[in-house]
Amino acid sequence: MAKQKRSADFGLFKPKNIFNFVFTEERRSGVLLIVAALTALIIANTGYSEVYFNWLGKYFTLGGVHLNIAHWIGDGLMALFFLAVGLEVKRELIDGELRSWKKASFPIIAAVGGMLLPAFLFSLLNPYLPQSNGWAIPMATDVAIAVGAIGLLGKRIPRPLRVFLLTLAIVDDIGSILVIGLFYNHPTNMLALISAVIVCIAMAVLRNKKHWPSYFLVLGITLWYLMLNAGVSATMSGVLIAFLMPLYTRSKKMKKLQSSEVIEDILVPIASFFVVPLFVFANAGFQFSNVAKLDGASVPVFVGILLGLFVGKPVGILLAGWLGQTLKLSRKPAGSTWGQIAGIGYLAGIGFTVSLLVANLAYRNEIALLNAATFGIFAASVLSGVVGIMVLRATSNSRA
Repeated sequence: MAKQKRSADFGLFKPKNIFNFVFTEERRSGVLLIVAALTALIIANTGYSEVYFNWLGKYFTLGGVHLNIAHWIGDGLMALFFLAVGLEVKRELIDGELRSWKKASFPIIAAVGGMLLPAFLFSLLNPYLPQSNGWAIPMATDVAIAVGAIGLLGKRIPRPLRVFLLTLAIVDDIGSILVIGLFYNHPTNMLALISAVIVCIAMAVLRNKKHWPSYFLVLGITLWYLMLNAGVSATMSGVLIAFLMPLYTRSKKMKKLQSSEVIEDILVPIASFFVVPLFVFANAGFQFSNVAKLDGASVPVFVGILLGLFVGKPVGILLAGWLGQTLKLSRKPAGSTWGQIAGIGYLAGIGFTVSLLVANLAYRNEIALLNAATFGIFAASVLSGVVGIMVLRATSNSRA
């Protein structure tokens, strides 16, 4: 890890964040992400596919928790990633690009538009059951892969625009998880859920104690375990922990990193070079043989998801953001253009994990529709990522 640099404005140690880290290591982390995805695709479509899927489905127990490897990666390790990005968003709300309401409201309003329009487009093409059950599939953004994709562009993209993507994706994921809880998957253990709320209260009480990192370590693991057993997304424990951690506005007297900043510095390289590539490897193993299984009933599902993610996401984000700024409810990131906002909108069309989760819940008894949904998510995510990077590269030197 590089040494901390002193801020020219405050004479302080300026903590690294996930974007500053990617700025200096974007080539390595970006290439690693692509290698992980291609490796998974190749293995899943060759004679080694059985080994790949058997490995992901292998169960093992740790600390009384019994999960297969795919779930350990998705519900376990990804909680660390959400903790890191949650700390970054919190810092931006306190001291950074999102400290004013007009700036903070822009990604929130844009995220809402980016969820509503894709759901509407899908429902327009799939108005009847059982196809209509998948209306929420194109609502989600895969924050981990979207952040990795923008890292490929390095310093071409201004930092405020990166913060916009991160905040938008976090809001998007929270919204998607709420939709899952309300419409697809209700908590299965209310005692565990209530206990999780109590643990959050305990963290809020202990956050100002001298040795709070030790308390948070124990309580954080407990919170993750309780949310997992409650039947809700355990990765959101990372976001909750991040926003409960103490983090204060910097002053000229603060010469050292705050404890939460030290924790973020530790997590960022782990997330960038281990968690996210492993997560991509575990989720990118799409088998192209499933494309041949599409039929007349499943094609609208495929098209609805493709249009929802690839068209609905960027258009919804762009229109909602423009409307928010026109009505003076929000303001787009400093130094960014509407073309760049559109590029971010395309990257937000990388649905992947949460979209796959919704698809499995929506079509658990409809194998043909599930295959169509999986192919739609994969195709839309690849197209969105490629077009998003191309648009951002083309608009990186333009001005609003």
